[in-house]
Amino acid sequence: MSRLNLSSWQAVSPYLDQALEMQEQERASWLAALSERNPALAADLQILLEEHRMLVEERFLEQPLLPLPGRASLAGQAIGSYTLLSPIGEGGMGAVWLAERSDGRFERKVALKFLNIALAAHGGEERFKREGKILGGLAHPHIAQLLDAGVSPAGQPFLVLEHVDGEHIDRYCDGRALDVEARVRLFLDVLAAVSHAHANLIVHRDIKPSNVLVSTDGQVKLLDFGIAKLVVDEAHQGAATALTREGASAMTPLYAAPEQVTAGLVTTATDVYALGVLLYVLLAGQHPAGPGPHSLADLIKWTVDTEPPQLSDNASLGTNAASRSTTPDKLGRLLRGDLDTIVAKALKKNPRERYMSATALGDDLRRYLSHQPIGARPDTLAYRAAKFSRRNRMAVVLATLAFAGSAAGVLGTIIQARTANRERVIAERRFNEVRQLANKLFEVDRQVRDLPGGAKTRQFLVDTSLEYLRRLATDVRSDPDLALDVGTAFMRVGRVQGVPISANLGQADNAEHNLRIAEGLIQSVLAAQPANRTAFLRSAQIAHDRMVLAQARRPDTEALPLGRKSQEWLEKYLSTGKVVEAEKDQVYIVGVNVAGWYLRNDLMDEGLRLAHRMIEFAKATNQPRHAASGQIALARALRGTGDLDGALVAIREGVKVLEPAPGETRVGIQRSFALALCTEGEVLGEDDAISMGRSREAAGQFGRAYRIATDLARLDVNESQIRFSVATYGIRLAGIVRHSDPRRALAIYDEVLRHSAEIKNNPRARRDETRALARSTYPLRQLGRSGEARRRLDAAFTRLRELKLYPAEQTNPSSEAVDTLRALAEYEAGKGDIKRGIGIYQQLLGWILASKPKPESRLSDALDLSNIYLAKSRLHRRAGQTDAASALEARRVELWRHWERKLPNNPFVLRQLTGPGK
Repeated sequence: MSRLNLSSWQAVSPYLDQALEMQEQERASWLAALSERNPALAADLQILLEEHRMLVEERFLEQPLLPLPGRASLAGQAIGSYTLLSPIGEGGMGAVWLAERSDGRFERKVALKFLNIALAAHGGEERFKREGKILGGLAHPHIAQLLDAGVSPAGQPFLVLEHVDGEHIDRYCDGRALDVEARVRLFLDVLAAVSHAHANLIVHRDIKPSNVLVSTDGQVKLLDFGIAKLVVDEAHQGAATALTREGASAMTPLYAAPEQVTAGLVTTATDVYALGVLLYVLLAGQHPAGPGPHSLADLIKWTVDTEPPQLSDNASLGTNAASRSTTPDKLGRLLRGDLDTIVAKALKKNPRERYMSATALGDDLRRYLSHQPIGARPDTLAYRAAKFSRRNRMAVVLATLAFAGSAAGVLGTIIQARTANRERVIAERRFNEVRQLANKLFEVDRQVRDLPGGAKTRQFLVDTSLEYLRRLATDVRSDPDLALDVGTAFMRVGRVQGVPISANLGQADNAEHNLRIAEGLIQSVLAAQPANRTAFLRSAQIAHDRMVLAQARRPDTEALPLGRKSQEWLEKYLSTGKVVEAEKDQVYIVGVNVAGWYLRNDLMDEGLRLAHRMIEFAKATNQPRHAASGQIALARALRGTGDLDGALVAIREGVKVLEPAPGETRVGIQRSFALALCTEGEVLGEDDAISMGRSREAAGQFGRAYRIATDLARLDVNESQIRFSVATYGIRLAGIVRHSDPRRALAIYDEVLRHSAEIKNNPRARRDETRALARSTYPLRQLGRSGEARRRLDAAFTRLRELKLYPAEQTNPSSEAVDTLRALAEYEAGKGDIKRGIGIYQQLLGWILASKPKPESRLSDALDLSNIYLAKSRLHRRAGQTDAASALEARRVELWRHWERKLPNNPFVLRQLTGPGK
């Protein structure tokens, strides 16, 4: 155990990495300088270094086979297939040895990196393992390659890395007295490596000179991904929060961005900042904070609050300036202008003001090298002219002599041509970047959505993507191809945020906002390219997504027009060519969901026609699971018409295909199966609904669906869609169970409430809570807990008021307000105030009739009204008001006589005529 307390250890820890990387003589002089500036810090560091030395010696004596740094006697030892040759160095993360393959398979010197014992107790082992996983996923000529990994006989993990015989990049540049352009060209190789990591969703988070080696032949290698942030891996492990917290403290303060030292959000812009510091050091010869050593407190204050001096102003102070043959004044002139501007942009305190990517930073440096206007500088005519003159100095002189009278016009034409070329290059670069981003985002999202615990990673993807996309959205409308890709990206971000057709974050308002942005961008594409088929499909998808969001609002009147709009665009896409293979599932999703909304709005012919068409489309395009899920929509449609036998056949066909194979864990597969089970339960025997009345069988299917949903919900506290499913299945299950087992029903309602409360700022979640609160009053009253039932009713009405659903002049027969008012009426009657209960039912009937239901043509409306007639008539009879009761019963019977004429011999209709209301 260290003799330092926690705060001292945290203060000195960042300096340990620097100290351990130094040779003994270099370390001594460095510590002496540090002691002059900060004696207490230097003393604490000496303690930690001494403890490290003792630990090394102690562990060496206990386990003589354990390879440790600084022990020449270990040379020649075999570690797996490798033989240790000599120690290369030692850093805060691990000891590194030069080794060679010893099993005869190939001859090659490698670097073996062992976990540093002294830091193992402070999260080092987890970081070390993560470094191996990250390197295994990267393949780039400027990133040190991972060759192998293993564990020593003594249990110490190691990585086998490509051996780079080189120097730190700053020492390499100074040792060879490289000029400014040579340093910039070398730095471009670093940017290429970082860009490759970013394209694979990896943020390095510790870019500094010691992590960038240059070999003797000038090849750059980026090292040490020990604290990198690997988004996909964190999603698989469900540990994004812990790893992010660790990454905030495991850093090198001299190269840390403001958001790192303040524990903010770490993104690719964090690496851009570190790259800016590194470029500053390479060109000015010193850190922008000035000569060290620096205390941790001073560094944090400088990083957060102090604007760095201009690169050109600080160059004269450096002891290792960019060329020993260059005077400070001359060096300052070389750095002044574009390089000042480029470095300053990379070092902005606000991440949004930095270069949007390492690629963009590299583009400006390449433009600097070719004397073209850089993107980070105001693009004035004088500036472009100066750049043109620099690139074409002799041509300008000759042109001036020969054509003095027309030089301005010629020069203007040339500048315009150059500018147009630059804009084309920038547009192409942005086009490629956004396409790469979109593809990577949605590739990762497809993986993560089927993993438990992936919501935090999806939020990271959303935040990172929007940060990038917002910068592009303002200037893409003149480029239809880029506008199409950016619009597509905004649409898909909206889906991740809150469109409830798949796993999402429950952020419905944010989703609507970004879908509207996407819609505007796609409309700009169609204005320029009216026959663009991909834009047809995107328009269909966006209208569909907005329809789904509108379904959850009250009133939901916007949903049907959006559904029709979606179908119109889908028909345009289908009628103008073949379906692209990559888009076939999107065609199905749009079509079947629009069909489902038609069916819910009593547009049976249109809905059934489109549903059948989508099922056949899925079968024809080899999408059996989609075809099976289409059976869900078909079953619900048939149920709505009263054809319960046909509905049961349809849904059982879907259940059979959608049932997961043993051991299947993918979230999407489980969710589809649960939805099919719930639909079968609805057909069999949902309480107070159109069903076969087979409640025991229905409870079994609802129970299976509910268990799947609750199991998935426990795995990811941030995923909203599965919580909506918990509410749907739980409320249906409890509705049956409450008649025979009120305690179990109450437990189910309580679990629904708990999971719904986990979805913040979402109207649908609040409506689910309202329904669960209202319906849970029935088992509570059965259990004699009337006081708690009253409190739940009050909470339900509070939510209705917040949602502006109560009081209302009219309400849908199946709304949450109807559930709550019915529960209140029964509560009042149960307390003995039957008159009050009757009055509530009377008010409720007025609101329902004002909404103009269609009980003569819509079976669900007929049943909802029938249930209220029945409940109110029972209260009239309890009050001794037999005439009023008989009048309501007669209205109810007449309603079902009408349906008997429409559906002769229909079992469900006949049960209504012979049931308790008869």
